[in-house]
Amino acid sequence: MVAKQLKESLEAQLISQVGVNYKPLKYIEDPSQNSFTQGNDRRYGVRPGGAPENVVAGVKGAITYTQTFEFVLTKGFVQDGVSDSAAYEAWLELHDLALLYNSRLINTKAGMPEVVLNVLGFNLAPPEFLEDKVAVPTGSVDIIYRINL
Repeated sequence: MVAKQLKESLEAQLISQVGVNYKPLKYIEDPSQNSFTQGNDRRYGVRPGGAPENVVAGVKGAITYTQTFEFVLTKGFVQDGVSDSAAYEAWLELHDLALLYNSRLINTKAGMPEVVLNVLGFNLAPPEFLEDKVAVPTGSVDIIYRINL
């Protein structure tokens, strides 16, 4: 149940960072399956990135896990036909939001300080663009958390 609560907390932290103009992605695994009509291009998503790994053995009364969570942001742009600067401007705006999101997660212990021990391992993938109209930065963060037995 903790992993589900963590995912929900990570989503809440992300929406707090990006603002209410962003809506959830219906398809997080493959963002290209989403419809990105004008005014419907700012999206977000968070998903667990695999099974948690038990990182500390021998602690009585608790189990400590490290789990990776992945996030996706999207924002549309309009190419001007002269350069690709609009694409990179959109991607850089989302890049900055992702960095602020990481800082928020570190400072709030992912919004769950009662179970999260540390937030680390922030990664942001190289720029990706869908159909020359949507910037899609994807990233991940590792959460170390403890479950009391």
